[in-house]
Amino acid sequence: MDERIVVCLAVQGPHPAEYAQRVDSLVKRASAFGATVCACGWDGIAFAFHPDDVEEAIEFARASDVRQLTAPFCVGIAGGGWTALLEASSSIELGFGPALFRARAVAALARNGEVLLETSLQQGHHFLLASPDERSAQAPLPIRAVALAPPSDPASDGRSLPVQLEPSELVSREVTLDLCSGDPGTLATLRAVPGVGGTRVLQACAIAVAPASTLLLRPVGAGVEPLGSLRRAFGREVALHRSRPVPDVSAATLAALLDGRGATIDAAAALLEDWLAGSSPGLLLIDDATEVDPTSLEVVANSLIAASRPFRAIARLDAESPLPAVLALAAPGPEITIGPLMPGDAESIASSWLGCVIDDDMLRKLVASADGVPLTLRERLADAIGTADLQRSGGKARMRAGFSLAPADGSVRPAITDRLNRVTPGGRAVLLAVAMLGGDVSDEQAASLVESAADVPTEFTDELRELVAAGWIVEPEPGWVALPSRSHQRVLVASLPEDRRGSWHRAAALTLEMHATGLAYADAAWHAAMAGDDRRASRLARQTAAVAHDAQLEAAAKALEMLSASPVHWTPEADSSPGLGGPRAPMMTIPPSPEQELAARLVAHGAPPNASDSYLPVDLPERAAATQPDAAPRPSPPAIPRAPRPADVAKLGARTPAPVAVPRPAGAVERERTEQHAAAPAPMPTQEPTQPVIAAAPVMDVRAAFASVPSAHVEEMAGSLPLIAREALASGNEEVLERWFEDLGAAGKSPRLVERMRAIATLPGRNSGAAIATLREACVRAQSLGEVERSRSHLALAVGLARIGRLTEALIEGLEALSRARQAADAHAERACLRFLQQLYAAAGQPAGAFSAPLAGA
Repeated sequence: MDERIVVCLAVQGPHPAEYAQRVDSLVKRASAFGATVCACGWDGIAFAFHPDDVEEAIEFARASDVRQLTAPFCVGIAGGGWTALLEASSSIELGFGPALFRARAVAALARNGEVLLETSLQQGHHFLLASPDERSAQAPLPIRAVALAPPSDPASDGRSLPVQLEPSELVSREVTLDLCSGDPGTLATLRAVPGVGGTRVLQACAIAVAPASTLLLRPVGAGVEPLGSLRRAFGREVALHRSRPVPDVSAATLAALLDGRGATIDAAAALLEDWLAGSSPGLLLIDDATEVDPTSLEVVANSLIAASRPFRAIARLDAESPLPAVLALAAPGPEITIGPLMPGDAESIASSWLGCVIDDDMLRKLVASADGVPLTLRERLADAIGTADLQRSGGKARMRAGFSLAPADGSVRPAITDRLNRVTPGGRAVLLAVAMLGGDVSDEQAASLVESAADVPTEFTDELRELVAAGWIVEPEPGWVALPSRSHQRVLVASLPEDRRGSWHRAAALTLEMHATGLAYADAAWHAAMAGDDRRASRLARQTAAVAHDAQLEAAAKALEMLSASPVHWTPEADSSPGLGGPRAPMMTIPPSPEQELAARLVAHGAPPNASDSYLPVDLPERAAATQPDAAPRPSPPAIPRAPRPADVAKLGARTPAPVAVPRPAGAVERERTEQHAAAPAPMPTQEPTQPVIAAAPVMDVRAAFASVPSAHVEEMAGSLPLIAREALASGNEEVLERWFEDLGAAGKSPRLVERMRAIATLPGRNSGAAIATLREACVRAQSLGEVERSRSHLALAVGLARIGRLTEALIEGLEALSRARQAADAHAERACLRFLQQLYAAAGQPAGAFSAPLAGA
């Protein structure tokens, strides 16, 4: 076996713009160095050098004249054994061996544009390093490497730092492995608050499953274009030359989608299945799932549930966002919640971004001020670089002398806003144009909107170049520009003065009408409605409805026809229906049929509860049933209409009316306090509805309830905790509740119950996301504890979800708890689940006691 030095240029994530041209230039350059192409594939290209040509290999990879070619690649250089397989020409000699494997492993440790050298190649050579710290990995090979310093730029004073900050590696890679571990046909859920790296994890998942096929769905525009997210996802794959072989029928469907003509739900679902098919199951990634257009989600649900060649799917949500109802029928996969970085991880990523060692106490304080949120850290570092407060000195990053750290709370919005204040008026106009068109748009459309709406004369090309260099704009494909994150898009749109929004929306409508086709006119209609141009909005909505009708997208066509008759339904003030594509636009709805209305109430998204809502479903102890007088026989369970298939999302009705509190007669409270056990009352009368809430449980004296249970009977007291918790929260007596939680723990009884109840006790509140995450983790841990404990854990999660108004997920978890209780043949647990579901049913506007079911085996 021969020896070689191999330079591997690996692709991490989407392929760079003009990939073929870059590779061609690199092949010609390598040939001039006497090197040959030794490997080429979907994840990059590698070149083999003579074993004595270490310096030539490094010069090839890091010279000044090649920086633009190698910037999108992660470069690794290593040496080892080599076996030639095929010599195609003087510049191509394909082969394999340890040299190639080690170079690829080194490249996996690098970030885009960075060159890493295996430490064993340093012997006898002197190379300028970006940092003396070594990077190492054990998989797939034990590797140690160092980062080479970038070549000197004659025009630079040596103090400049990169502004385009990208992490070299993903912290906590086990998250990626957990998400990708679901069975084919399941939908995994990734929960992450904005800015902590949810999108980055999705990108890592796509890399982890390679070479399996993947597809990434993101929100598009205003989120009102039927099949918009699917059209854009497939269009990007085609533009980056990542097309998959599909049957002729699906190829015709793909052509129709890209042309804006749309396709039937079944045809689009078949295309998605064909695209993700292969020797190993494909992976569908859905970023910001609550803002993806419902028709695209409908296709995903149909394909995921009924695929003959099942694939995996991962949906990213905010910490507290409910799973879109259209996806609720999919088999659940792993559910992972990611939070902020640990201090050490944040400092490591900052060093990687800056390409040098952090050696300054003030810089460490700046990193710590981001509170572990990577996007906040990125913005604060980029701002410090832009103001020259952060500089490089001797291969180390330092803050300028006299720099003072402004107060910061770690949130993303202020960090982006502070940096935005330093952008020039022309640059700000370009950013606003990209944001108004959805944050991911062709540069042609963005330039047209700038020309129509900017307040100042703007040279689009020059401003765009500056924004790309400053890290404000990324170029995901040739001729396309995008903002770094959805958080940037939201901040930019919110920064637009109120008196200028109408003119920007009007210009956006004209721009899209000029450049868009087919179903994409829906976004143009939405912008026209936002601008108050009802005539244009109606005309464009009718045109889009006609295209949707031809594509047999009947639900979308009917909704568009309805909106064309009354464009006011598009405006934010028309909040009579749930949001389409998230909170930015109202859903296109048609009136539901009576038999669909009940299903809509049970399946529709739950809105956050009012501050006055103190609902906590009550599970009365089993002994309460024995002390109550004989009740009339329960009626047979009613036939509950099945929830509509995903194709009927547009038919979901308006939100259920909210009960209005009725004053109690004098003395009623005292009478209720004397009753030890009382049944939950029927829903109160309603008037002009706004939001579903569940009727409150009877009032009781918290201190008396505690005193009535001897401390020795811990399990009996635990059975009363749900009712006590609700009343403690309602009365504000959280200190008493916490004291009894501590007593439970000290007694060594029911530690899992204490954990669940402590989490429920914090709902609703500022830390609702953390509480729900605790309850979900309890469900995961209970998988090895038997069916009874699993039932209790799922019921506790259902209680927590219902308490913050997420009724759809509460219903699903409640049914899961009931199923586990019946598998365990535990009558008490089954009754508890049935009581909870009965109260949840009442919250949907049904008569008290309407939901009932016989006990298993009764």
